[in-house]
Amino acid sequence: MIKSPLNNAKALIHSGDEEKLVYACLELRLAIESYVYRKLEFHSKRHGKKLLYKHWQPNKAIKILDQIEPKANLSYQLSFAKQTGEDVKKLDYKPLGSHHALSVSWINKTYNKLGSFLHLQPKSNSMATIDKTFLEEVVVEIEKSETSSLLSNFATTISFDCDLCKESITCCEEALTDLKEVVCPNDLCRGAYDMSKEGTDWMFKLKTLSFDCPDCNSKSELATTKLDVGQRIVCIDCGSQFQIAGNEWKLSKVIN
Repeated sequence: MIKSPLNNAKALIHSGDEEKLVYACLELRLAIESYVYRKLEFHSKRHGKKLLYKHWQPNKAIKILDQIEPKANLSYQLSFAKQTGEDVKKLDYKPLGSHHALSVSWINKTYNKLGSFLHLQPKSNSMATIDKTFLEEVVVEIEKSETSSLLSNFATTISFDCDLCKESITCCEEALTDLKEVVCPNDLCRGAYDMSKEGTDWMFKLKTLSFDCPDCNSKSELATTKLDVGQRIVCIDCGSQFQIAGNEWKLSKVIN
C-alpha cells in the first residue's frame, strides 16, 4: 500500500535523521498539491476542467479559485434549522459540517519556503538548514484541512469574454466587492479588469493606458498587462507601428 505524501512526511520528520528532512519538504509540497487538486476536482464540476486544470501550480490554482469561489479559501462551519419564526437567532441550529481551508497566502508562503530547502544556496553552495518545528507546523495545518467534512459552492457567478483573447472569465458576484481586480485566467493574456456596479449589473472594463501617435496624434489604448519593453503598438487610425523602447515607455517607429 502506498502511503500518502503527508504520512510519508510525518515518518521522515519523526525519523530523527536530519538528512531526511529534505525529502519531508518534498512530500509536504506534494501534500499541498494534493489538497489543491481535490479543490479543483470539486469545483471543476461547476466551472469546467479547462478553466481550472490548466492552472496546475498550487499558488495559481488557488488564486483562480479565490476569484470564482471565495469560500474555497475560507474556513467555516455550516449549520441549519427549520425556521419557525422571524427571529433566526433563536432557532435550534444543527451542525451540518465544517470546512478548514488553507489560505492563498499560506499556500504561497509555505509552498515556496518548502521549495527553498530543495536547492543549494547560491553563496554557500550548500543546503539550507531546515527547521523541524516549521515542518511540524505545516503538518498540523494540512491535517486540519483533511478533517473537513464539507465542501460547498453556493456562490452566484458572472461570466464575460476577455476583450484581448476572448477567453471566458468567471468570477463570483459575492467576491467582487473584495477583489481589487478581475484577471483573465489565460496565462498568455492575464488581462486585468476594473469592476463597477450600475444598478444591479456589474460592469467590467479592461485596464488600459492611452498613447498619442507621433505620426497622426490620434489616441490608442494598450492593456496595462502588455506594458513591456519590445511590445508593439499599432495606431488604429494611420496604421503606424511602434514599440516600447525602454522603461520610460518611449516609442520608436517600426520601419518595415
